[in-house]
Amino acid sequence: MLSSSTSTLRLHQPTRPHRRHPPAPAAGGATHLGPSRRWRGPPLRARPQRIRALDAAQPFDYESRAAGLLEERQRLKIAIVGFGNFGQFLARTFARQGHTLLAHSRTDHSALAATLGASFFTDPHDLCECHPDVVLLATSGLPFVFDKVRVGDCPARRARAEAFLNIFECEGCRMVEMSCAEHDAHAAETQFLTHTVGRMLAMLELRSTPINTKGYETLLRLVDNTCSDSFDLYNGLFMYNKNSTELLNRLEWAMDSVKKKLFDGLHDVLRKQLFEGSAQAPSTSNVRK
Repeated sequence: MLSSSTSTLRLHQPTRPHRRHPPAPAAGGATHLGPSRRWRGPPLRARPQRIRALDAAQPFDYESRAAGLLEERQRLKIAIVGFGNFGQFLARTFARQGHTLLAHSRTDHSALAATLGASFFTDPHDLCECHPDVVLLATSGLPFVFDKVRVGDCPARRARAEAFLNIFECEGCRMVEMSCAEHDAHAAETQFLTHTVGRMLAMLELRSTPINTKGYETLLRLVDNTCSDSFDLYNGLFMYNKNSTELLNRLEWAMDSVKKKLFDGLHDVLRKQLFEGSAQAPSTSNVRK
Protein backbone atom coordinates (compact mmCIF):
# COMPACT_ATOMS: atom_id res chain seq x y z
CA MET A 1 0.00 0.00 0.00
CA LEU A 2 1.31 3.46 -0.93
CA SER A 3 0.61 6.31 1.44
CA SER A 4 0.71 9.95 0.39
CA SER A 5 2.82 10.79 3.42
CA THR A 6 5.67 8.54 2.40
CA SER A 7 8.30 9.38 -0.17
CA THR A 8 9.48 5.86 -0.96
CA LEU A 9 7.71 2.80 -2.24
CA ARG A 10 8.84 -0.63 -1.21
CA LEU A 11 7.66 -3.68 -3.08
CA HIS A 12 7.15 -6.87 -1.14
CA GLN A 13 9.34 -9.67 -2.37
CA PRO A 14 8.77 -13.31 -1.46
CA THR A 15 11.00 -14.49 1.32
CA ARG A 16 13.78 -16.79 0.36
CA PRO A 17 15.71 -19.07 2.68
CA HIS A 18 18.77 -17.38 4.11
CA ARG A 19 21.97 -18.67 2.63
CA ARG A 20 24.69 -19.03 5.12
CA HIS A 21 27.94 -17.33 4.19
CA PRO A 22 31.22 -18.90 4.92
CA PRO A 23 32.74 -17.84 8.20
CA ALA A 24 35.28 -15.09 8.24
CA PRO A 25 38.80 -16.26 7.54
CA ALA A 26 40.95 -17.02 10.52
CA ALA A 27 44.44 -15.77 11.09
CA GLY A 28 46.72 -16.87 8.32
CA GLY A 29 44.05 -16.43 5.58
CA ALA A 30 42.39 -19.88 5.96
CA THR A 31 38.75 -20.52 6.54
CA HIS A 32 37.45 -23.72 8.03
CA LEU A 33 34.88 -25.30 5.65
CA GLY A 34 34.79 -28.77 7.08
CA PRO A 35 36.95 -31.65 7.92
CA SER A 36 37.98 -32.29 4.29
CA ARG A 37 37.94 -28.83 2.59
CA ARG A 38 39.75 -25.61 3.39
CA TRP A 39 39.33 -22.14 1.85
CA ARG A 40 42.65 -20.82 0.63
CA GLY A 41 41.57 -17.71 -1.32
CA PRO A 42 40.67 -14.11 -0.34
CA PRO A 43 37.77 -13.45 1.99
CA LEU A 44 34.36 -14.23 0.50
CA ARG A 45 31.83 -11.44 0.01
CA ALA A 46 28.05 -11.62 -0.33
CA ARG A 47 26.97 -11.66 -4.00
CA PRO A 48 24.09 -9.40 -5.20
CA GLN A 49 20.79 -11.19 -5.81
CA ARG A 50 19.88 -11.94 -9.39
CA ILE A 51 16.51 -12.78 -10.95
CA ARG A 52 16.67 -15.76 -13.21
CA ALA A 53 13.90 -17.14 -15.44
CA LEU A 54 12.52 -20.42 -14.24
CA ASP A 55 11.13 -21.48 -17.64
CA ALA A 56 13.35 -21.96 -20.61
CA ALA A 57 12.42 -20.24 -23.90
CA GLN A 58 10.22 -22.42 -26.10
CA PRO A 59 10.96 -22.78 -29.85
CA PHE A 60 8.74 -20.49 -32.05
CA ASP A 61 7.07 -21.99 -35.10
CA TYR A 62 7.65 -19.18 -37.58
CA GLU A 63 6.32 -21.16 -40.54
CA SER A 64 2.93 -21.90 -38.93
CA ARG A 65 2.65 -18.32 -37.72
CA ALA A 66 3.33 -16.95 -41.22
CA ALA A 67 0.78 -19.32 -42.74
CA GLY A 68 -1.80 -18.24 -40.16
CA LEU A 69 -1.20 -14.56 -40.89
CA LEU A 70 -1.51 -15.16 -44.64
CA GLU A 71 -4.79 -17.01 -44.18
CA GLU A 72 -6.08 -14.25 -41.89
CA ARG A 73 -5.23 -11.55 -44.45
CA GLN A 74 -7.01 -13.47 -47.20
CA ARG A 75 -10.21 -13.51 -45.14
CA LEU A 76 -12.30 -10.38 -45.38
CA LYS A 77 -14.84 -8.70 -43.15
CA ILE A 78 -17.72 -8.20 -45.59
CA ALA A 79 -20.81 -6.10 -44.88
CA ILE A 80 -23.99 -6.90 -46.82
CA VAL A 81 -26.54 -4.06 -46.80
CA GLY A 82 -29.86 -5.51 -47.87
CA PHE A 83 -30.53 -9.09 -46.90
CA GLY A 84 -33.15 -10.21 -49.40
CA ASN A 85 -32.71 -12.97 -51.93
CA PHE A 86 -29.57 -11.48 -53.44
CA GLY A 87 -28.06 -10.62 -50.06
CA GLN A 88 -28.64 -14.17 -48.84
CA PHE A 89 -27.02 -15.52 -52.00
CA LEU A 90 -23.95 -13.41 -51.26
CA ALA A 91 -23.86 -14.57 -47.64
CA ARG A 92 -23.98 -18.25 -48.63
CA THR A 93 -21.20 -17.70 -51.17
CA PHE A 94 -18.89 -15.97 -48.68
CA ALA A 95 -19.71 -18.32 -45.80
CA ARG A 96 -18.35 -21.25 -47.80
CA GLN A 97 -15.02 -19.43 -48.01
CA GLY A 98 -14.76 -18.57 -44.32
CA HIS A 99 -15.16 -14.79 -44.53
CA THR A 100 -16.58 -12.75 -41.65
CA LEU A 101 -20.08 -11.57 -42.55
CA LEU A 102 -22.03 -8.53 -41.32
CA ALA A 103 -25.60 -7.95 -42.49
CA HIS A 104 -28.17 -5.14 -42.30
CA SER A 105 -31.69 -4.85 -43.63
CA ARG A 106 -34.83 -2.89 -42.80
CA THR A 107 -36.64 -6.18 -42.41
CA ASP A 108 -35.59 -8.31 -39.45
CA HIS A 109 -33.65 -11.25 -40.93
CA SER A 110 -31.59 -11.90 -37.79
CA ALA A 111 -32.66 -15.54 -37.46
CA LEU A 112 -31.90 -16.30 -41.10
CA ALA A 113 -28.59 -14.42 -40.93
CA ALA A 114 -27.54 -16.56 -37.97
CA THR A 115 -28.12 -19.76 -39.97
CA LEU A 116 -25.85 -18.38 -42.71
CA GLY A 117 -23.11 -17.40 -40.26
CA ALA A 118 -23.68 -13.64 -40.50
CA SER A 119 -23.96 -11.10 -37.68
CA PHE A 120 -27.16 -9.10 -38.17
CA PHE A 121 -27.38 -5.39 -37.28
CA THR A 122 -30.68 -3.53 -37.09
CA ASP A 123 -28.80 -0.22 -36.93
CA PRO A 124 -26.44 0.43 -39.89
CA HIS A 125 -24.30 2.71 -37.71
CA ASP A 126 -23.46 -0.24 -35.46
CA LEU A 127 -22.42 -2.19 -38.55
CA CYS A 128 -20.09 0.62 -39.63
CA GLU A 129 -18.43 0.59 -36.22
CA CYS A 130 -17.12 -2.89 -37.07
CA HIS A 131 -15.02 -1.33 -39.90
CA PRO A 132 -15.74 -3.85 -42.68
CA ASP A 133 -13.22 -4.34 -45.49
CA VAL A 134 -15.92 -4.52 -48.17
CA VAL A 135 -19.47 -3.09 -48.23
CA LEU A 136 -21.94 -4.65 -50.67
CA LEU A 137 -25.25 -2.97 -51.51
CA ALA A 138 -27.33 -6.06 -52.20
CA THR A 139 -30.32 -4.92 -54.22
CA SER A 140 -32.31 -7.25 -56.39
CA GLY A 141 -30.91 -7.91 -59.84
CA LEU A 142 -28.90 -10.42 -61.82
CA PRO A 143 -25.82 -8.36 -62.82
CA PHE A 144 -23.04 -7.85 -60.28
CA VAL A 145 -22.13 -4.16 -60.55
CA PHE A 146 -18.80 -3.04 -59.12
CA ASP A 147 -16.51 -0.03 -59.12
CA LYS A 148 -12.82 -0.20 -58.22
CA VAL A 149 -12.90 2.98 -56.17
CA ARG A 150 -9.83 2.57 -53.95
CA VAL A 151 -7.84 -0.10 -55.74
CA GLY A 152 -5.54 2.26 -57.64
CA ASP A 153 -2.48 1.00 -59.49
CA CYS A 154 -1.08 -1.12 -56.67
CA PRO A 155 -0.44 -4.63 -58.10
CA ALA A 156 -1.26 -6.31 -54.78
CA ARG A 157 -4.60 -4.48 -54.50
CA ARG A 158 -5.47 -5.24 -58.10
CA ALA A 159 -4.70 -8.91 -57.63
CA ARG A 160 -6.80 -9.04 -54.48
CA ALA A 161 -9.70 -7.26 -56.20
CA GLU A 162 -9.59 -9.65 -59.15
CA ALA A 163 -9.58 -12.64 -56.81
CA PHE A 164 -12.62 -11.19 -55.01
CA LEU A 165 -14.54 -10.52 -58.22
CA ASN A 166 -13.68 -13.97 -59.53
CA ILE A 167 -15.84 -15.40 -56.76
CA PHE A 168 -18.97 -14.08 -58.46
CA GLU A 169 -17.84 -14.89 -61.97
CA CYS A 170 -17.52 -18.52 -60.88
CA GLU A 171 -21.09 -18.35 -59.56
CA GLY A 172 -22.31 -17.31 -63.03
CA CYS A 173 -22.94 -13.63 -62.30
CA ARG A 174 -22.78 -11.13 -65.14
CA MET A 175 -20.07 -8.67 -64.12
CA VAL A 176 -20.61 -4.98 -64.95
CA GLU A 177 -18.12 -2.25 -64.04
CA MET A 178 -19.45 1.31 -63.70
CA SER A 179 -19.26 4.31 -61.42
CA CYS A 180 -21.68 4.90 -58.56
CA ALA A 181 -23.29 7.84 -60.39
CA GLU A 182 -23.88 5.73 -63.50
CA HIS A 183 -25.35 2.94 -61.40
CA ASP A 184 -27.82 5.27 -59.68
CA ALA A 185 -28.96 6.72 -63.00
CA HIS A 186 -29.54 3.27 -64.49
CA ALA A 187 -31.10 1.90 -61.30
CA ALA A 188 -33.71 4.67 -61.32
CA GLU A 189 -34.86 3.50 -64.74
CA THR A 190 -34.49 -0.25 -64.44
CA GLN A 191 -35.73 -0.64 -60.87
CA PHE A 192 -37.61 2.41 -59.59
CA LEU A 193 -39.55 2.93 -62.81
CA THR A 194 -40.42 -0.76 -63.01
CA HIS A 195 -41.73 -0.79 -59.46
CA THR A 196 -43.65 2.45 -59.98
CA VAL A 197 -45.45 1.23 -63.10
CA GLY A 198 -46.11 -2.16 -61.55
CA ARG A 199 -47.66 -0.68 -58.42
CA MET A 200 -49.78 1.73 -60.46
CA LEU A 201 -51.11 -1.18 -62.51
CA ALA A 202 -51.79 -3.11 -59.31
CA MET A 203 -54.13 -0.32 -58.20
CA LEU A 204 -56.18 -0.98 -61.35
CA GLU A 205 -56.80 -4.53 -60.08
CA LEU A 206 -56.09 -6.11 -63.45
CA ARG A 207 -57.30 -9.67 -64.00
CA SER A 208 -56.61 -12.30 -66.59
CA THR A 209 -59.20 -12.47 -69.38
CA PRO A 210 -60.14 -15.07 -72.02
CA ILE A 211 -58.64 -12.85 -74.70
CA ASN A 212 -55.27 -12.01 -73.15
CA THR A 213 -52.60 -10.63 -75.44
CA LYS A 214 -48.88 -11.13 -74.92
CA GLY A 215 -48.51 -7.50 -73.95
CA TYR A 216 -51.31 -7.77 -71.39
CA GLU A 217 -49.79 -10.90 -69.89
CA THR A 218 -46.49 -9.04 -69.61
CA LEU A 219 -48.27 -6.36 -67.58
CA LEU A 220 -49.77 -9.00 -65.29
CA ARG A 221 -46.33 -10.53 -64.70
CA LEU A 222 -44.95 -7.08 -63.98
CA VAL A 223 -47.59 -6.59 -61.30
CA ASP A 224 -46.76 -9.94 -59.73
CA ASN A 225 -43.01 -9.35 -59.77
CA THR A 226 -43.08 -5.86 -58.28
CA CYS A 227 -45.81 -6.34 -55.69
CA SER A 228 -44.17 -9.49 -54.34
CA ASP A 229 -41.30 -7.31 -53.08
CA SER A 230 -41.70 -5.34 -49.88
CA PHE A 231 -42.75 -1.70 -49.99
CA ASP A 232 -39.61 -0.89 -48.00
CA LEU A 233 -37.54 -1.89 -51.01
CA TYR A 234 -39.56 0.39 -53.29
CA ASN A 235 -39.40 3.22 -50.77
CA GLY A 236 -35.63 2.78 -50.48
CA LEU A 237 -35.25 3.11 -54.24
CA PHE A 238 -36.96 6.48 -53.95
CA MET A 239 -35.38 7.78 -50.74
CA TYR A 240 -31.76 6.95 -51.49
CA ASN A 241 -31.56 7.68 -55.20
CA LYS A 242 -31.86 11.32 -56.21
CA ASN A 243 -32.58 10.30 -59.80
CA SER A 244 -35.92 8.83 -58.73
CA THR A 245 -37.53 12.24 -58.20
CA GLU A 246 -36.51 13.37 -61.67
CA LEU A 247 -37.88 10.14 -63.10
CA LEU A 248 -41.24 10.72 -61.40
CA ASN A 249 -41.43 14.15 -63.00
CA ARG A 250 -40.61 12.65 -66.39
CA LEU A 251 -43.25 9.98 -65.88
CA GLU A 252 -45.87 12.59 -65.03
CA TRP A 253 -44.86 14.67 -68.06
CA ALA A 254 -45.07 11.58 -70.28
CA MET A 255 -48.56 10.75 -69.00
CA ASP A 256 -49.74 14.32 -69.59
CA SER A 257 -48.24 14.24 -73.08
CA VAL A 258 -50.07 11.02 -73.93
CA LYS A 259 -53.36 12.39 -72.59
CA LYS A 260 -52.88 15.63 -74.50
CA LYS A 261 -52.24 13.73 -77.71
CA LEU A 262 -55.35 11.60 -77.18
CA PHE A 263 -57.62 14.55 -76.43
CA ASP A 264 -56.13 16.63 -79.24
CA GLY A 265 -57.04 13.82 -81.61
CA LEU A 266 -60.53 13.71 -80.15
CA HIS A 267 -60.93 17.45 -80.59
CA ASP A 268 -59.82 17.20 -84.20
CA VAL A 269 -62.50 14.61 -84.88
CA LEU A 270 -65.20 16.69 -83.18
CA ARG A 271 -64.05 19.83 -84.96
CA LYS A 272 -64.17 18.15 -88.35
CA GLN A 273 -67.58 16.73 -87.65
CA LEU A 274 -68.94 20.10 -86.57
CA PHE A 275 -67.48 22.18 -89.41
CA GLU A 276 -68.01 19.62 -92.13
CA GLY A 277 -71.57 19.06 -90.94
CA SER A 278 -72.32 22.79 -90.99
CA ALA A 279 -70.80 23.15 -94.47
CA GLN A 280 -72.98 20.37 -95.89
CA ALA A 281 -76.19 21.61 -94.26
CA PRO A 282 -78.62 23.48 -96.69
CA SER A 283 -78.84 27.23 -96.38
CA THR A 284 -82.07 28.62 -94.90
CA SER A 285 -82.27 31.27 -97.66
CA ASN A 286 -82.67 28.58 -100.27
CA VAL A 287 -85.54 26.88 -98.51
CA ARG A 288 -88.86 27.57 -100.23
CA LYS A 289 -91.68 28.78 -98.12
